[in-house]
Amino acid sequence: MRAREFITEQSEHKVGQGKPNQYFVAASPGAMRIDGLDKYYDLYRMSLHMAGSPTVDTADNESFISNSPVLFGYTDEEDEKIKYAAKRVKGSIKTIAPSGSRETDDVNRISPIKGFKGYPR
Repeated sequence: MRAREFITEQSEHKVGQGKPNQYFVAASPGAMRIDGLDKYYDLYRMSLHMAGSPTVDTADNESFISNSPVLFGYTDEEDEKIKYAAKRVKGSIKTIAPSGSRETDDVNRISPIKGFKGYPR
């Protein structure tokens, strides 16, 4: 016996396009729909603005990455795979950071732990 033969999803509370039904309205006070936004990236950017509003505006309207996927190749071989795949899907690549890991000048490079007996440095 297949699950679809005994599991059914039926509801007397039909929800569709247009006007919300009375059950949604009763259970969701203050619900707002914002048309014209992407429901992922734009909603994320909107949440950044909401975090500081209305007294502090902490977010730009768009980051330097925007709504684009970001890939990180750690080896030359991975970089080549990324370039090959982007070419296959007709995507254009824009390098936003050069390869190789570097520490910024504000990184403490000297360990605060001093050597002791049994822990040579």
